[in-house]
Amino acid sequence: MQVMRYLLSILIVSIISSCNDSDIAEKQILPDAIGSFSKVLVICKEQEWELGLQKTVSKVLSKEIEGLIKIENEFGLNQVSAQSFNKILKKHRAVLMIAISKRIKTASLVKRADVYANGQKYVQVKAPNLESAIEIIEKNARQIFTEFDHHRSKTIQNTINKKGSKKVRNRLKSYHAISLSVPSGYKVETDTNDFIYFYKKGIKNCEYGRSSDCVYHTGFMVYSFPYYSEKVFSPIFMANKRDSLTKLFIEGTSTNGVMKAYMQIENILPISHKNISINKKFGYKMKGWWKMKNGIMGGPFVNVSIVDQARNRVICVDGFTFAPNFDKRQFVKEMEAICLSVKTVQ
Repeated sequence: MQVMRYLLSILIVSIISSCNDSDIAEKQILPDAIGSFSKVLVICKEQEWELGLQKTVSKVLSKEIEGLIKIENEFGLNQVSAQSFNKILKKHRAVLMIAISKRIKTASLVKRADVYANGQKYVQVKAPNLESAIEIIEKNARQIFTEFDHHRSKTIQNTINKKGSKKVRNRLKSYHAISLSVPSGYKVETDTNDFIYFYKKGIKNCEYGRSSDCVYHTGFMVYSFPYYSEKVFSPIFMANKRDSLTKLFIEGTSTNGVMKAYMQIENILPISHKNISINKKFGYKMKGWWKMKNGIMGGPFVNVSIVDQARNRVICVDGFTFAPNFDKRQFVKEMEAICLSVKTVQ
C-alpha cells in the first residue's frame, strides 16, 4: 500500500511538472515583437476602414504631436484585413484588432499583452456593427491612446536599459541620487551639485536634404531645486527656470561672432504642459520649441518634473534635440521615454 502511495505521489508530481514546463515552453516559443515604436497595425475589413474606421482611429492615434513647428502624428497607421494578418504581421509590436460581426451581441474593448509576440500590445474592439464600433472607440479614445503610448515608452526604456550608458547612469545615482534610462553614446559635459548636462552627436541617413548622412545632436539636462510650493509647477516658472540654466550652460555658435549664443525657449510658439502620473506619483510635463539666442539653431524639447519628498526638492529631466534633416517624432518619443524613466534613489 505504501509502495502504491509512493508511486502515485511521483506520478502527480510528474504531471504537475510537465504542465509547468509546458506553460513555460509556450511562453518561450513566442517570437520577439518587431516593427517601429510609433506604428500601429490596424486589423479590420477594408470597406469598414473606408466607411468610417479610418477617420475615427486616426483621430485617436494619429493626432498631432505637441510642441513641434511642423505637423507630425503621434502614431502612423497601417491597415490590413484579417485574412492578410499573417505570421510576420502577427509579430508587430502594436496591434489594434477591430472585429465587427452580427454574432457579437455587445460592443467591448479588451487590452492584452504578448498575444502573438513578446513585447506586444494588443487592443481588441468587438462590435455587432460599424456604428457601435466607432462609438466604443470614440468613448474610449483616451484609454486606447494611453495604452499604446505607455507601451511605446516602456518598450523604448527597456531597449535602452539593455544597452545603455552605465557610466552616466552610475554618475546620476552616485552624485545626484537619481535613476534614469540613458542610451549608449552620451558624454557628460557639465556636472555641478544640482545640475548635470550630457549629450550625444550621431550620424544617420538623411530624411531631408541632398546629403546621404546627416548629423543630429541630442542633449539632456538633469537639475534640481528646493521644493517650496505647488506653484512651481506652472509653465511660466518652469520656462524661466529652464531659460536661466540654459543661458549659463548651453551655448551655441553666434551668428555675428561677438554676442554670446545660448539656448532659450521660443516664446512665439505655445508651450504644452500638463500634470501626469509617474510610478503612481505626481509629475509635471512640459513640451515646446527651443531656439538659440543670437544663433540659428532650434528644435523640440521635453521637460518632466517630479518631487523628491525625502530631500524636499524638485527634480527636472529635460531632453532636447537639434536634427534639421529629420522628422522629429523619433527623437521626441525617445526623449519623452527617457524623461519619464526618472526615479529618486533612496
